[in-house]
Amino acid sequence: MSHHSIGPLEAIYETKSYSYPLIRSYEPGSASMVEFRGKYYLNTRYVNYWYTTEGDFAVNDVIGNFKSKNMVSELNENLVPNDYLEMDEQHIGFESKWSRCYGLEDVRLFVYRDTLYYLATNVNYTHDSMNSMVMGEYDPVYRLYKNSHFLHSPYKRSMQKNWIPLVWKDELWFIYRWFPLEIGKLDETHTLVIHKTFPIQEPAFRDIRGSSGFVDYGEYLVGIVHYSIDGAPRKYFHRFIALDKESLEPKMYSDDFYFRKIGVEFCLSLAIVRGEYVCWISQMDRDPLMMKLDMEKIHFTHRFQSQ
Repeated sequence: MSHHSIGPLEAIYETKSYSYPLIRSYEPGSASMVEFRGKYYLNTRYVNYWYTTEGDFAVNDVIGNFKSKNMVSELNENLVPNDYLEMDEQHIGFESKWSRCYGLEDVRLFVYRDTLYYLATNVNYTHDSMNSMVMGEYDPVYRLYKNSHFLHSPYKRSMQKNWIPLVWKDELWFIYRWFPLEIGKLDETHTLVIHKTFPIQEPAFRDIRGSSGFVDYGEYLVGIVHYSIDGAPRKYFHRFIALDKESLEPKMYSDDFYFRKIGVEFCLSLAIVRGEYVCWISQMDRDPLMMKLDMEKIHFTHRFQSQ
């Protein structure tokens, strides 16, 4: 997959784990942070399963259903939660159907036109028990998901995970996939229509998926992507990517890296807070960590071949 050695991310200079409340049968996992109207909000997903040392799932449920809950926290100036309150999924506006998976998964928070939104993957509210993207307003005060609707793939063979919301030139775009890089906007039926396609020559991008949202950095938009390799357990590797801020054309990327140790590491969230880069990762779909990064130590050593 990669033509260079893979090491830990050397830009990390501070890590912090939070004192999450105990919820019986659940553990905290991936987290997404957003700044909205001068406050920092964190959504943390709780899950009822864990990975065994053999890489299998063990599920804390009598009939083996995978379940997710989501917690909202307002963060203080040190980016530590002041509180932990469960989001109310009872009033999301969809009928729950029988499924192996329940709840909103991989919630990504983003702000568009002074409104706080969430984008998530879901199975139990869909009509066909398949992964689908769902999006709506996220109310951290009343802990509600509002005006939610499903998003539809641009293709029949849909990829319904890891779409990345991108607010660009005051419009809402989504990165749909990376090989080729396809970026689109929603039409009036909430179907993604691809407007920009950039062919990518580098075979190392064949299996790349979206991870974090993108942040403004000089003349670029910078984000983190990942790929995984099958194993017991799966192994996740990451790289930083820089897109041209004027055109969204992919420009350069970093060497591959892992955050703490090789295994299941997932990064949903990258942010700039008071001039510092901060990301949130989960480890083995649990053990969330906040990390501060020294951007001077992130080197974009590879340039995309010009189109």
